[in-house]
Amino acid sequence: MLNLLYLASNFGFAYLNKNLSEFSFRKGQWGQIMSDNYLIAELLILKKYQHKFYKFFIETNLHFDLSIFSIPKLIKNNLIGAINLTWFIRSIKFFLWKKLRFIFPEKSLNILFKIFN
Repeated sequence: MLNLLYLASNFGFAYLNKNLSEFSFRKGQWGQIMSDNYLIAELLILKKYQHKFYKFFIETNLHFDLSIFSIPKLIKNNLIGAINLTWFIRSIKFFLWKKLRFIFPEKSLNILFKIFN
């Protein structure tokens, strides 16, 4: 997905065929989340090698899957620019969605989704 986003940020609109946009689940992947350390390492690589894309990534708050508990790690790794109010709110929403999506029925989740978005 990052590759497609990178191409879209550099060259404009990117067409996604419906076959390319399907999700596949592999063994052991269900409910798996990436750790904050892994995501911070990705941000560091983007900042070092693709600075223009890193700025786009941060400005559009696409790093929302970093938990709010990663703030000290972001500061330690000199990624202070990744911390802003929009990211903070979006990260909280994403964290709550990850925790509540298996508890609530689908209809109530749809209603909550309409309210919060």
